[in-house]
Order: sequence, then C-alpha cells, then structure tokens
Amino acid sequence: MALNPVGDILKNANRTLRSADDMLGQVGQTLVSVDGRLVDVHGLLGNVEGLLGRTEQTLLKVQGLLEVLEERMVLLDELPAMQVQLSEIHAAVGGA
Repeated sequence: MALNPVGDILKNANRTLRSADDMLGQVGQTLVSVDGRLVDVHGLLGNVEGLLGRTEQTLLKVQGLLEVLEERMVLLDELPAMQVQLSEIHAAVGGA
C-alpha cells in the first residue's frame, strides 16, 4: 500500500480548517452573547440615570421644604415678641 503524502496533508489541512471554523463559530456566539450583555448593561445604566434624575428632583423638593420650614421656625421664634407687641397694642387701644 503506497502512502499518499499529498492526500494526507490535504486531509490534515481540511481537519484543521474545520476545527478553525468551529472555533470561529464559538467566538461568534461568544461575541453575540457579549453584545447582548452590553445591551443589558446599557439598559441598566439608563435606569440608573433615570433614578439619579428623580433623586435629584426629590432632593431639590426636600431642600425647598427645608427652607420653608426654616422660615417658619424663625417666625415661631419671633412669636413671643409679637404676642407682647400685640398685648401692648391691645392695651393701648383698650385704654384709649
């Protein structure tokens, strides 16, 4: 039986090419999977961005409420002095 070196080389080359083709197919599937995950991450980042925007709006509302509360606390602090003035005005009007 005579050996056919060219045929053996071609068979080996064909096997190698099929193996390389299989590997490229696996790489392609992996890239598709990675792309899908990147799309998922992009969506999650969009959600986080939306949450941060709403958090910022909420914090601005809280800041506004705190400013109103501070103004009212100042008025409460001034209330005793206003009551004294009101009593003095009442006494002056009642005495007139």
